[in-house]
Amino acid sequence: MTDKRFKLGTSDTAKLRAQQSTSETITLENNDINYGGWTKGRLKSQPEYSFSAKVFQQPSRFGIDGGLISKLEVRKNGERIASFDRGWDIEPQNHCDQEALKEIRQGLGEEKRDRASISQDLRESRGR
Repeated sequence: MTDKRFKLGTSDTAKLRAQQSTSETITLENNDINYGGWTKGRLKSQPEYSFSAKVFQQPSRFGIDGGLISKLEVRKNGERIASFDRGWDIEPQNHCDQEALKEIRQGLGEEKRDRASISQDLRESRGR
């Protein structure tokens, strides 16, 4: 029998991932992810990229790839290059913009996940 006091839930895991990767890839306006509210920041490696994101502690079918980010706007030198609001309005069009999006997502605690792990997270978040 396992001791459930030490088992991390999906939201705990997301927080830990975000804390570990935030300092490496992004600079946050208020030095922390505002779960459920808006979080703003920039890429450390390419400060011309800024973003505003609505990030949640639990994965959602409304999130990017079923993840934690339900809304995201990415700008390069002030010009909007990507926009996600429960679906893509504007997708990044070139390799540099796609890489910037990848770094932002990693900095916000997301990682590339396969369909099975997305489905598992969604089931857990619904209590099934």
